[in-house]
Amino acid sequence: MKGKQQDKGMPNSKPMSMSEQKESLVVQQWDAASKRLIAQKVQAPPPDVDVKYDALLANRRTIDNPQVLEIKPGQSVLLRLIGAASATNFFIDTGKLDATIVATDGEDVQPLKGNFFQLSTAQRLDLLVTIPETGGVFPVLALAEGSTLQQACYSRRREPKFPREH
Repeated sequence: MKGKQQDKGMPNSKPMSMSEQKESLVVQQWDAASKRLIAQKVQAPPPDVDVKYDALLANRRTIDNPQVLEIKPGQSVLLRLIGAASATNFFIDTGKLDATIVATDGEDVQPLKGNFFQLSTAQRLDLLVTIPETGGVFPVLALAEGSTLQQACYSRRREPKFPREH
């Protein structure tokens, strides 16, 4: 604000530039001890994001009404994730569910384990997951880079079905 006097309580203060401001961000990091990709929180300048959304969609659903996949314990499933946004990169967080990257953009890659993966705009990422024998609920989240927005697709243990009455 040109022409305004500085705050009298802080005579040597100057406005903080965007590059000096820090906030808590989540990044992907290689963990040498476990030999896998993990999520790591760091203090860094906020990303310069010019597109703001109020929600994310996955298969036409919001996080309040996620798609639910019923998968038997011990079964492996291939998840093909597509970064269909025009200006947003994502982090895919499989939480307690171990995943292995087996392909990107339709090309096989050397398998790499982890539970936190980057997904760029227009990229395809094939993740192989195996539901533990104990079963359970395993949210798979897509976190928008540089924002707090997230989206979910859930996997859960298949419950026994009762026969239909005729």
